[in-house]
Amino acid sequence: MLTTKNKQKSSSGPAQRQTGSGSRRPNPLVRLLISPRLALICFSILCVVTLVATFVMPGRSAEFYVERLGPLLGSIVVALGLDKAFLSPWFLGPTGLLVTGGLVVATRRLRARGVTVLAWSALHASMLIIVIGGVVTAIWAEEGLVRLNVGGEAQTEYVLRGGAAKPMGFSVALESLRTELYGSETRELEVRLPELRIAEVFPILGDDDHVLASTGHRFRVMRETNEFASEPSIPLEVRQDLPVKGPALLLKIDFPDGRVEDRWLFSESSNYNVNRRADPSLLTSYKRTPDVKNHVGVLRLGPNRETMTIRVNQPVEYAGKTIYVSKYDDTGNRFAVFQVRSDPGVLVVYAGFLALILSMIAVHGAHLRQESSSRREA
Repeated sequence: MLTTKNKQKSSSGPAQRQTGSGSRRPNPLVRLLISPRLALICFSILCVVTLVATFVMPGRSAEFYVERLGPLLGSIVVALGLDKAFLSPWFLGPTGLLVTGGLVVATRRLRARGVTVLAWSALHASMLIIVIGGVVTAIWAEEGLVRLNVGGEAQTEYVLRGGAAKPMGFSVALESLRTELYGSETRELEVRLPELRIAEVFPILGDDDHVLASTGHRFRVMRETNEFASEPSIPLEVRQDLPVKGPALLLKIDFPDGRVEDRWLFSESSNYNVNRRADPSLLTSYKRTPDVKNHVGVLRLGPNRETMTIRVNQPVEYAGKTIYVSKYDDTGNRFAVFQVRSDPGVLVVYAGFLALILSMIAVHGAHLRQESSSRREA
C-alpha cells in the first residue's frame, strides 16, 4: 500500500507542478523573442554591420563611396543603407529584437531564485542605450558640405543635404593643400587597337613579356631609363637626334604576322612621335605616375585662427563637429570640399557598446559562479 501511494504521489507531483502558474509554457512569440538562436542571428548581423561600418566609414556622401569603392560597390553600399550603418534597418532591427527579448528574459528571471539579476539587467540596459543613441543620431545628427579654396575667404556656413545653408558656429579657411607621395612610381604600358576596340594596360615590373591575348601581340621592355637625354647606354647620336628629356622606354613588339618593331616611348612627351615606321593601327604609351600616400590640408578654425592638419580618412574635431575631406583637387591642389558632421548620439552608442561588453563578462561570471555552487552542493 505504501509503495502504491508513493507511486501515485510521484506520478501526480510533476503534473501538479506543470499546471502551476509559474511553469506555464510561454506563447510562440515569447519563445521566439527569448530564443538563443534568434539572439545568435541578431548578434551575427550586428557584428557584420559593425565590420562593414569600420570599412566603409558611414556618414559620408554618396559620391565619396562611389569614388572610394568604385561605381558598383559604392552604389550597393548606398542602396543597402550601409552609408548610415548604425541607423540602417540592418542595425536597428536586430538591436530592437535583442532589447525586446532581453526585457522579456529580465522580467521572467526577476521571479526566479538564485539568479544574478543585476548582470542580466545591465546586459539588456546596454542594448537599450545603443538604441537610444541611434535614435538621438537619427533626430539630431546633421551633416553638410563646404568648399574651400586655398588661400580663400573663411566660410562660416555649410550646405546641408537638402540644399539649405546653416551656420557652423565657427569660421574655417583652407590655408594650404598638398599631396604626400611615397617616393615610388607606378609604371604602366598602355596598348590600344582602336579599330578592334581593344585596350589594355600592363604593369611594368621589369623585362617581362606581355601578351595581348585577344590578338597575339607580344611586348617586351628592352630598356628603361629615368633620363633619356643623359643615359650613357643610349648612343649619343640617338640622344642628339631626339630632343626629348625625362623617362623613356624602348619597347620591342612582335606582331602576329611575324613582324618585329622597336619603339621609343616617353612618359613626359607622350605626343612626341619618333617611331616613323610604327604601325598606325597599334597605339602604345608609357606612363609613370607617382604613388600618392595622402592629401594633406591645413585649416584655420575659429576666431583665434587655430591651425589643424587634416588628411583623407583622418578627420579633425572642432567645436563639437567632425570635419572630413570629401573631395579634393587632384590636379593642382587649388581647392577641397569638406564634410562637416555633428552627431550627439555617437558617444551614447559607444557607451552602450562598452556597457554591453562589461555586462556580458558579468553574466558569464555569474553563470560560472552558479555552476561552481551547484557542484559543491552536489
